[in-house]
Amino acid sequence: MYRTAVIYRGETMIYAVVSRADTIQLEKLKDEQKHSTGNYFFYQKPNEGALRQIQDIIYGFIPL
Repeated sequence: MYRTAVIYRGETMIYAVVSRADTIQLEKLKDEQKHSTGNYFFYQKPNEGALRQIQDIIYGFIPL
């Protein structure tokens, strides 16, 4: 099980931070969402495809 995951876009730009249960105060956030897999914090507003990709990544860290 994960606690916090950081999703990068490219090599150095943080795209999103996903926390399993905690809320996080981060600067320059564009969007925050709560899903069954955790709390999502975005530095860029995600489109549906990007959100789906990030959720798929997070599902990889959750045991069935």
